Amino acid sequence: MTFRRSFTLCFIFYLCISAVYPQKKKAVEKKKKPAVAVVKVAPPPKPKTPAEKVADTLQEFVVQADLRHRGKHPPEKVARLSEGDVNAYMQQAIKNKSRFGVKSVYIKLLAPNYVSATTTIDFDKVKVDDQSFAVRMVRALLSGEKQIYVEGFLNSNDGKGQFALQKAYFGSVRLPVYFIDKVINYLGRRQNPPVDTSKPADLPYGLKKVEVGPGSITLRG
Repeated sequence: MTFRRSFTLCFIFYLCISAVYPQKKKAVEKKKKPAVAVVKVAPPPKPKTPAEKVADTLQEFVVQADLRHRGKHPPEKVARLSEGDVNAYMQQAIKNKSRFGVKSVYIKLLAPNYVSATTTIDFDKVKVDDQSFAVRMVRALLSGEKQIYVEGFLNSNDGKGQFALQKAYFGSVRLPVYFIDKVINYLGRRQNPPVDTSKPADLPYGLKKVEVGPGSITLRG
């Protein structure tokens, strides 16, 4: 985000002092004081929000990727982001640009390459071609906007990444993993740009690897 600094230049009007002496009835010559320029300095720019800092960091990875694309060999860039920073960025990203069927996402970085996410999904927008009894029961439970909880491994290497779902819950009800996998893939294919979550996909921002640890994430590119 670019902050513009503006400076307002204020001038003090010339002050003219005159005195009248009745005896001679002659006005004292008016003397002009030199103009004094007063510069009003704008307050310093507001500090950047965590979301803006993350956006700046990701843009640096984009620049790195562009240099490599042009045949340059920049040194590897490494950045570590806290769980709070990542969530702040995601909330701002969803606020700035709506995602098909996804209303909110909040993640927790639990262990090496293991994450959880609490997300609100509009299930009325999800179409899954599975008419099995289990899926029909789940669909009867999940309609409209519902919040679900998922856990899984986030694996990445050589610029590719994939989320391997392990658990899924709606409240205390455990959901079939294969069904939520289909839901995630359906939503992924309808994002801009689309993502096929059924196979490793290109990491965004030119990243080469994403390493998850407890409470933080390390980006390499």
